[in-house]
Amino acid sequence: MDFEIRNATDSDAAACVAIYRPHVEESTTSFELEVPSTDEMARRIAAAQRRHAWLIAESDQGVLGYGYAGAHRAREAYRYTAEVSAYVASTAHGRGVGRRLYERLFEALVARGYCNAVAGITLPNDASVGFHERLGFRKLGVFHAIGHKFGAWRDTAWYERKLVEGPPRVETPG
Repeated sequence: MDFEIRNATDSDAAACVAIYRPHVEESTTSFELEVPSTDEMARRIAAAQRRHAWLIAESDQGVLGYGYAGAHRAREAYRYTAEVSAYVASTAHGRGVGRRLYERLFEALVARGYCNAVAGITLPNDASVGFHERLGFRKLGVFHAIGHKFGAWRDTAWYERKLVEGPPRVETPG
């Protein structure tokens, strides 16, 4: 499958909502309980683009997926670490979309001065765990019963990946 990776714009918000909707309504992969509006998704895209990145995978069939990064924590000492996530349309699973999104996302983050990426994965989720491990993430630990969705408590595993060794290339990311 041929597709390109590009920076997201607010005009991609509706497509991102469509891809994200099942993760909110039918799955525990997202801890959101309500699907964000198109306007809210556009706001999130704009916010991510300011200091991190939000990328779109697109083919002649439309938007296949998206990957983005945001702040890991609000404290300034965490400024060289980004939290990353990717969502791929069900029709595009298994075609390398998520991998290419993450690879380009990592490049964009390094160019902006980030040294580390972290990702939270609701358990159980063998597909996401395997995906992250194949891309060089290692498990840090599990927050047990950290979220409550669909009437049950859910665990979240945290993973990390070094983006670069040594000091950052720029003094302040973003």
